[in-house]
Amino acid sequence: MSDEDAFLTGIASDRADRTRLLVFADWLADQDDPREEFVRVHARLLDMDGTEPEFVELDKVWNRWVRGHPSSRTRHPRIYDRWLDAMCRVCTIADVNQYTLHGRGTLLALTQATIFGPHDHVYPDYECSLNLYRGRAGDFDSPFDFVAQTVLADLQEDPFLTREIAAIDACYPITRGRFWKHWRGYAQQLREPPALPALEADNPFLAAQYIDGGDNNYGLVATYANDYFALTGSMRE
Repeated sequence: MSDEDAFLTGIASDRADRTRLLVFADWLADQDDPREEFVRVHARLLDMDGTEPEFVELDKVWNRWVRGHPSSRTRHPRIYDRWLDAMCRVCTIADVNQYTLHGRGTLLALTQATIFGPHDHVYPDYECSLNLYRGRAGDFDSPFDFVAQTVLADLQEDPFLTREIAAIDACYPITRGRFWKHWRGYAQQLREPPALPALEADNPFLAAQYIDGGDNNYGLVATYANDYFALTGSMRE
């Protein structure tokens, strides 16, 4: 196993360990590897909720590495799938491959769900639905199990089973701050916005992902050490 693989294996096994990321960044700097920038930006963004003054610029830098340049017609990440799986993805390639073979399990775990229909929105002329979920990490076999029981159960089109293109390409990682900016933005469109979830200090953020459900259906998921959160919605004029 190469030194790089050893670092990535360690990061994947404990994404809550911020120190390991900085040690990895130092090692990349010693190799004159430009991906040092990504690792340092990634480490900073893990603890940002999107309200910080520097968030927008750091989020742009992070996305250029993860998804390629915004002006590109197609997404060509500047870092490999091995890195994305280890550091950023909720739904890894191994999870997706397993799911496409066996599908969703039949046993539903308990989640705290809040469902909003068109009448709950400030502008009810739009046919909008919005579902907010919170689940305890210990109630699920894996983060992907939570995704399957919430996001994938809501979407009209399951991107992991019906897409002709590689499903993982339609379900890209996002930052912690990007997830909560979406959550706050959608909540503010409601007549009675729900309170933001309270998070304990010993409950570090691990990863977040956007999932494209097609036809204005979407899902976002964020995983923490002790909690999983998801938002799903659909919108038609």
